[in-house]
Amino acid sequence: YYADPDNWIGQMYDSNNWGTWKASAWYKNPKVDELLQKARSIVDQDERAKLYAEAARLVVDDAADLWIYNTVEVGAFRKNVMGWQFCPVGSGQDFWPMYLE
Repeated sequence: YYADPDNWIGQMYDSNNWGTWKASAWYKNPKVDELLQKARSIVDQDERAKLYAEAARLVVDDAADLWIYNTVEVGAFRKNVMGWQFCPVGSGQDFWPMYLE
């Protein structure tokens, strides 16, 4: 589930995505675009992480969005339900691997 930082910051804050559902903030910062493009071209994950972190800091400093809440997920579980996996993006639960024991 979206293990790569580009799935979030790269889609939401790259000005090349203007006019799509991905870039609803209509944010444009040439330095952020440059950092994102560079991060996409690097294989070393530690170096990529540094570039994405720098881009994220610029997005926050520019107040590109207003993040107003963070939900708390609550769920009920049974001991005989197997194969459940946590879904970090909320409602994207995959029921396919689940089964009753």
